[in-house]
Amino acid sequence: MPSINVVRLMSWKPFRNRSKHPRPEQEICVEFANRLRALELDGKLKCVWTHVPNEIGWSPNKVAQTLYAAAKAMGMIVGTADYLFLAADCSLALEAKSKSGTQHDGQKDFEVWCKSKGVPYAVFKSADEGIALLKQHGMIS
Repeated sequence: MPSINVVRLMSWKPFRNRSKHPRPEQEICVEFANRLRALELDGKLKCVWTHVPNEIGWSPNKVAQTLYAAAKAMGMIVGTADYLFLAADCSLALEAKSKSGTQHDGQKDFEVWCKSKGVPYAVFKSADEGIALLKQHGMIS
């Protein structure tokens, strides 16, 4: 049985404005995150994970732009993979892309940086691919 703090960490609220449909990459990310939540609550993940909200910087909203600038000043790296996984013996960076999506230069630079430090990095285009990568790297029991 997961602890109450893990249950709180895994909770989320659905989008408020249902008239706006998430973009294809967002749909993949939400499905992947929901699968990660379920794996964690079932005690099958051997790591902690988080999503890095780089997409906030693409918003024309002034508040979002201010928060993005502050996050960059505090050390957020533009191009950081969408998901970071940390385990006692390894780490993994995963970038989600839609079926037709490609990495921008910052994401390619982050991939090179990860690989230069021996940190596994991969791109996935579906929740199934993301889960398969976690299994491949021994992060799911």
